[in-house]
Amino acid sequence: MEKKERLIEVRTAEGRPILSLLLTERQGASSSQDTAVTEGASQANGQASSDSSMTDAQKRYLFRILADQGMEADAAHQRLKKLFGVDSLQQVSKREASGMIEQLLEENERR
Repeated sequence: MEKKERLIEVRTAEGRPILSLLLTERQGASSSQDTAVTEGASQANGQASSDSSMTDAQKRYLFRILADQGMEADAAHQRLKKLFGVDSLQQVSKREASGMIEQLLEENERR
């Protein structure tokens, strides 16, 4: 079976990587929620925990993806809260954000 991988990098204006996500689909995975996410991030504390809140870079990337779909500002914010099922985006973990990034990118590819 073919192994699907996608590398997503967020870089500074100078081109330095600040966040790298390697998304790998597990064999037999039936949905994006079954997708294994390996995350490597350059952060001030040098540690990346998938259980802590999503990073600012992830949040910006999610808003950028929705902007590509024609949804901006408050509409995008409300859409993300609904997609994640939360009252505040601060409740979203890094792992959940990575999964949603992958899901939204796949939706954009199908369009």
